Amino acid sequence: MISGTHPTQLSARSHAAPLKLHSTVWRQPTRPSFRARPCIHAAAKFDADVGPQNLHQACSRRAQLLGFLGVGITAAALPLAGPMPAVAQETPQMGDLANKIAIDFVKNQYYVTGNINADLYTDDCTFKDPTTTVRGPQKYADALKTLFDPSRSKAELISIKVDEPHVYLRWRLEGTLNFAGLSIKPYTGTTTYTVDESSGKIKEHSEVWDISTLDAFISPFFPNFGAPPAPPAEKLRADLIRNSFQAAGKPVPAGLRV
Repeated sequence: MISGTHPTQLSARSHAAPLKLHSTVWRQPTRPSFRARPCIHAAAKFDADVGPQNLHQACSRRAQLLGFLGVGITAAALPLAGPMPAVAQETPQMGDLANKIAIDFVKNQYYVTGNINADLYTDDCTFKDPTTTVRGPQKYADALKTLFDPSRSKAELISIKVDEPHVYLRWRLEGTLNFAGLSIKPYTGTTTYTVDESSGKIKEHSEVWDISTLDAFISPFFPNFGAPPAPPAEKLRADLIRNSFQAAGKPVPAGLRV
């Protein structure tokens, strides 16, 4: 991110619904109930027994948040792809922090604008990506402001969940650098926010990319180099939804079948 390979910005449209995220506990559904189904921050709860035509009606305020963010999702964004630690019951404080992270990521687009909510971080917070490490939210923000063209970039939230003392945010990035107008091919990654238990603030912001460092640096000059561009965010979320039905042992609705 700091290295200049993360261009992004999302066009958020206004929505009257409150920006409120909830718990992110993965539970095996035993019956079609809102209290026993997979769930994730910034996503709608869903009932695996409802058909595709009713998925929108099954959405909670998580889906309303995504509507505000302009992502157009109608059901749950599921647990992060790939192996992740088991999720424990979050405290209200961690749930509130995850909510603020999601808003900062999507509404403020801090990954490309540098408009980060510094109040969420310790003064000496470590910001790491596969190429660079800096300390302090202000230094991190200053670096971002010099790298990206926010008008031609976007950051899209795929999912976010809590496993104390961590928050995991899965994202998709694409856009244009301020350097010679070079474009970055869309790619995905995961950011881990590690929380300092004494202050309740983030003490480490660490990124993992789903493409190699070499790919990230070469592809702006040679777009066909390396891995193919990441699929659209809508497809990534749909894949997560489909995987959650399968993990729960529920039939996948026709509209989500491959």
